[in-house]
Amino acid sequence: MHDFLKHLRLSSGTLVVLLLGCLTTAPLAQALPVRAVSSSQEGRILYLSQATEGRGLTPLPAGLDTNHSIPLFPASLSFLLPTIQSPSQVSGASIAGQVSFFLWLASNVTSRVQLQATFTQAGYNTSLTGVGPGQISLSSLPNQYLLNYTIQSLTGGIQLYAGIPAYISLAIQSLTPQASDVTLFWGSSTKVSKVIVPFTNYASVQSVKITDYRGAENQTFNVQAPPNQNIVFFTANVRDIFGTGRGGDISLVNLTIIGPQGPVRDRTNVTMNFFCPQGLCPQPAQYEAYWVYPSGTLEATYSATIDIVDSQGNVIHDTSGVHSFGIGRLAPPFPLLAALISGGGLGVAGLATGAIYLRRRRTKEYLAPFSFFEQMTGGEVPGGSMVTVEGNTGSGKTTLCSEVMYEDLKRGRPCIYVGADDFPDRIRDQMRGLGIDVGGYESVGLLSFVDCYSAEAGRTPTERYSVPSVGDLTTLGVKISSALQDQKATSLYLDSLSPFVPRAKPESIVSFVHAIGAKVRGLDGKAFFTMSTGSDETIQRQMEDMADCVIQMEAFEEKDIRRRRLRIRKFRNRRHQEGWATFTIEDGKGIIFYTKKSRRSN
Repeated sequence: MHDFLKHLRLSSGTLVVLLLGCLTTAPLAQALPVRAVSSSQEGRILYLSQATEGRGLTPLPAGLDTNHSIPLFPASLSFLLPTIQSPSQVSGASIAGQVSFFLWLASNVTSRVQLQATFTQAGYNTSLTGVGPGQISLSSLPNQYLLNYTIQSLTGGIQLYAGIPAYISLAIQSLTPQASDVTLFWGSSTKVSKVIVPFTNYASVQSVKITDYRGAENQTFNVQAPPNQNIVFFTANVRDIFGTGRGGDISLVNLTIIGPQGPVRDRTNVTMNFFCPQGLCPQPAQYEAYWVYPSGTLEATYSATIDIVDSQGNVIHDTSGVHSFGIGRLAPPFPLLAALISGGGLGVAGLATGAIYLRRRRTKEYLAPFSFFEQMTGGEVPGGSMVTVEGNTGSGKTTLCSEVMYEDLKRGRPCIYVGADDFPDRIRDQMRGLGIDVGGYESVGLLSFVDCYSAEAGRTPTERYSVPSVGDLTTLGVKISSALQDQKATSLYLDSLSPFVPRAKPESIVSFVHAIGAKVRGLDGKAFFTMSTGSDETIQRQMEDMADCVIQMEAFEEKDIRRRRLRIRKFRNRRHQEGWATFTIEDGKGIIFYTKKSRRSN
């Protein structure tokens, strides 16, 4: 470090431009074109900018169209960058080839200057060989000058190391006898000073993992998989020495699935989601995507290709290998179907019709899966609907919301679950007990939890979105809005409003529900709110008035047997079944309805 500082004490009459081997970048600017380039080498443009403290080099032009100028001669000038970001000291990147300087310069008198460039890092010092003219003539009118230099080394390139400053210095020495003042201009659209540095292997895809709905790595997926299992998940580990993740150099990571007939129509250039669980962002960065393949998918071998788009629009293609998987027929049956068969949930007739009948009290009754709920509501609850789910303790309100949300997730719709009655981890466990595993949907960004319970229970929240108190409706509204991100068709499931009743005024709760419900509706999503009957009659009555759909649930005893039922009490502008339907909740299966009419006859 002492040698580094000593080297910066340059004599009067020099210009020094320092390029540390990495930069932190802003999101991709719309004005920058996307360029398909080699994945191994690309000249990165670094713009001279005026930073808050000192001067720096950035990958994007100045945000404001402002012309900056500063005297260069006889004083020296430095532009600095942060160090390389890498999980290990060896970054895997290097610089080699031609370095180009585009500088807007002027002098108070006509003068000639000599230029010399040098690269230094960790004691490695080498002069850059000039390609263009060794001298340039300056006048009082600003002009842009192109100055080319070549970086040479015995190995063909200079390795860049993480955490160690690296810089390129450009010295300007006046050759004119009389005194002259040299000025550098930058920052305006008419006077853009910049440097182009040839980086090699600065970004790459390190690995790609393909997993099934359980998170297990898989090479073949069954074309006959049931709806909640016909999903292929992709995780790409991506490195970039200029920074990854939100606010880093990577703008997009795109997935394309290619089959025997070419790219899959809805899986071409799909933007993968950056994965940063609980604020712990791994290095290299993880990007995730998924494919819900339809039952009629062609049985064949498919491959996944990954493209990185950096903040300057450069496209870096994946060279880590071929990432392939198959779609075909597998035997024996899937675990879920096997469990249903062995557990008596579905017999041979059940597999064919989706329901079996049993005799109870001399009356034929049929077991219908949760899809029967949409028959009661006259079809899927449409986007733009506000739904109130009310019932006594143990009536199944949480289970119903979990089931409806799971159907949304399987259709590829983003969801937000607000838990006010329990810890998010316990809610996930309860869902898994019903046969609902949402881990894969969370990993690809389709599902977010908002934790209203942990802080109240004295535990430090670990979710990305949380509130310090269940009664803090203002903060909760902000967190929900942040989770929504104005994304179309996002549905909200808030379970439940009852904990808010003792901590907030009834009018505040109703106002909160109205505001959040309107926001979700405006995004064409669904807003489900659960509430225990008897919590507050005033709130319950106003909730029913605001709602498009009111679902009433009830747990009761019948001859010492605990039973549950629900009905659609109200559904605005929708034909629906108004009668009660009894149901049970079974481990691994969720809600199972008892009906007196076979689905085969519907």
